[in-house]
Amino acid sequence: LLQEQEKYYKYEEILSTIKIELINFLKQRGIKDVVIWVSWGIDSAVDLAISSQVLDPNHIHAIYMPTQFNSNESYELSQQLANNLWVNLKVCPIQKVLESFEDFSESYLWKPLEWVSHENVQARIRWVILMNLANDYNWLVINNSNKTELELWYWTLYWDLIWGLCLIWDLKKTEVYDLARHINKNKEIIPQWIIDRKASAELSEWQVDPFDYDRDCDPVDELAFWKDVQFVAKKYALDEKYVQSLKDRIERSKFKVAQIPTID
Repeated sequence: LLQEQEKYYKYEEILSTIKIELINFLKQRGIKDVVIWVSWGIDSAVDLAISSQVLDPNHIHAIYMPTQFNSNESYELSQQLANNLWVNLKVCPIQKVLESFEDFSESYLWKPLEWVSHENVQARIRWVILMNLANDYNWLVINNSNKTELELWYWTLYWDLIWGLCLIWDLKKTEVYDLARHINKNKEIIPQWIIDRKASAELSEWQVDPFDYDRDCDPVDELAFWKDVQFVAKKYALDEKYVQSLKDRIERSKFKVAQIPTID
């Protein structure tokens, strides 16, 4: 019971701190609206839910930008989330835009878009759309990145990096899930299947996040703060080679991390 109470107060404090940060950021810059890419995933769901506790729904612009890789279930979950928050979900399919990039690549760049390039183009198309909206209407782009993904290289330069403000940048992925459960403490606001479903960026067929977040989040956090590989492997009863692979990902990600915009 004591642990449950401590967890409750921890996430109440986190939620309150994030809301105050958002309020102050908007006020200082004279911005009244936010725009969020809603993808059915846990990160954007939490960001949308938090924003709805700060702003009137008319000042929240949720954008769903599917390609052929986004399932009907993803749309339904995104729509259910938006409905629960009384936020209008605008659907902007980007499949034709993606196909134009595919044609351009074959015609002028001598090869088809494949694998990482094909996935990153999808992400950057969404970047352009969000930033155009921000520029045209003076809206604040809310970034959906969390600390674990930032530490593990699992993000796209000039896509995940864009933001006016990143609400959950200092939360491990497991903490994002716990915050979602906390937001749902009185009633289901974030659809439960968003919490339970295997995380995926849906940038290719059958793609899922390549991590066991329950296993990896705490070790990754310690490795990112200079803890020794052997120490972390022993502490979490993990294979040392696997822990070293996590450390290598963190090291490779540093050039990306160095480009992260200032976080208020």
